[in-house]
Amino acid sequence: MECGGLNVYVAGSAGLSATSSNLGVTWTNLATLVGTPTINAFQSPLSSVLFAGASDEVVYRNVVGSWILPNVKPQVGTVPLAMSFTDSSNGWCVNSPAPFTGGVFTTATGGSSWARLYVHTKWPLRGIWMSPSVPGLGYVVGDNGTILKTTTGGQ
Repeated sequence: MECGGLNVYVAGSAGLSATSSNLGVTWTNLATLVGTPTINAFQSPLSSVLFAGASDEVVYRNVVGSWILPNVKPQVGTVPLAMSFTDSSNGWCVNSPAPFTGGVFTTATGGSSWARLYVHTKWPLRGIWMSPSVPGLGYVVGDNGTILKTTTGGQ
């Protein structure tokens, strides 16, 4: 589930998802993801753009009701666990590739290409938040009480 203002997004298996613009009073189904993977994470930096991390290892982008399948996965063999986009282009994705060296990836192209950021932790990472108003400020959280802060966008 993802909340942004009054907008709420929920997802389930088989690529199904829905949105509510009134905090869940009424719901509208979104288009089904290509190949119907399970959606693991949502992120909506703007009311017109929605990102979904799915069990097929892809981060999808939804613009004006249609899902766009990017050409590049953040990392082959891993599933996006959490995402944070500050706008329709700039985003970060967390997954936990073995040997758990901190799977954080960044995009400046709305998910069309990804670069790995090398995070100094041996623990699997599970969540991320990047500030939409303070450039570069963000936190990642992981197993064993791991909380890491960046003021440089992870660079």
